Amino acid sequence: SGKVSRISQVDVRLINKFRAARAKGPGRSGGLAKPKTIHNDTVTVRQLVNFALRWGMIKEDPLTTLKLKKPKRTPQPWWRRSEVDRILSAASANHRPVLQFLAETGARIGEAVWLTWDDIDLEKRLILIRPKEGWRPKSGDERAVPINDRLYAMLSKLKRKGKWVFQHHANKESDPDRQVADRRLLAYLKSLLSSLGLEG
Repeated sequence: SGKVSRISQVDVRLINKFRAARAKGPGRSGGLAKPKTIHNDTVTVRQLVNFALRWGMIKEDPLTTLKLKKPKRTPQPWWRRSEVDRILSAASANHRPVLQFLAETGARIGEAVWLTWDDIDLEKRLILIRPKEGWRPKSGDERAVPINDRLYAMLSKLKRKGKWVFQHHANKESDPDRQVADRRLLAYLKSLLSSLGLEG
């Protein structure tokens, strides 16, 4: 595909070669590109050709016979409530609060990392997921998450040290204004799951 210099040269044969190369070559994370990634990349090329057609850059559609079949969705692993309770019971005192927050709210790890005490309203039982300087939620939108009884009990007992709800606990002298590290938390969770014999 390196020899292609014009939109009109993008045909179905080229797309098929592109898809095959993406399936065999490294994906964005270093491994093989997943079917969904290949599909999305192909859709992007299709949209580029459509743009060229609309603006009269090309007269004929070189991709008229291209078929875009959505790949099957990959089932996502999940834990039953009893398994979640096992994970939380086995978690260390430092890690349990943030893991419980994720379990009870369905929030993303980035939303936990950037959560401040100003975002929590225990009286109204609401957590505000909202942008901060240097960070925005993945969806880009602000939203309110209800606080259930389990989460309310945990947050009510949690000590407030600094502005972040969940902090990095490398040692007793850790900076109270240092956020929890998402990669360290993931590594800890993987180790914890392995010790419990749980997959996911």
